[in-house]
Amino acid sequence: STEHHLEDFGKGIYSAEMTEKTYDKMIKLARDAISRGKVCCLDASFGLASQRAKVLKLAKDTGVPYLLIHTKAPEKMVRQRLDKRLRKSKDPSDGRWEIYTVQRKRFEPPVEIPADRILELDTSKHFESIIEKRLGVLIS
Repeated sequence: STEHHLEDFGKGIYSAEMTEKTYDKMIKLARDAISRGKVCCLDASFGLASQRAKVLKLAKDTGVPYLLIHTKAPEKMVRQRLDKRLRKSKDPSDGRWEIYTVQRKRFEPPVEIPADRILELDTSKHFESIIEKRLGVLIS
């Protein structure tokens, strides 16, 4: 659906209950896919250790290796990208600057994840240069 739900953080789709349901559903779908031999990419903010713990448990339970891709970009660029994405009528994301700033303040660094399982990406660079520099990490 491309319908936007512009709600405040902590309400509606951004409520703690709805967020937990969304993450739980994503983990369930990933578990099902892994059981069928599929590879998964879980795309979410995973800003809280409790959210990442569910993925770590999934990886441990299934014996599947994981990699956390932690992206960063200058604040000005993040705001421009979020504003542009919100204006695109076909982008289903409801993410916007107001949500991002709250998530950023609540972000818990992934200290529970070993450094060799974290890929830091500066997304202010061109995608091709990011891939060229980091591809080795992904396949090693």
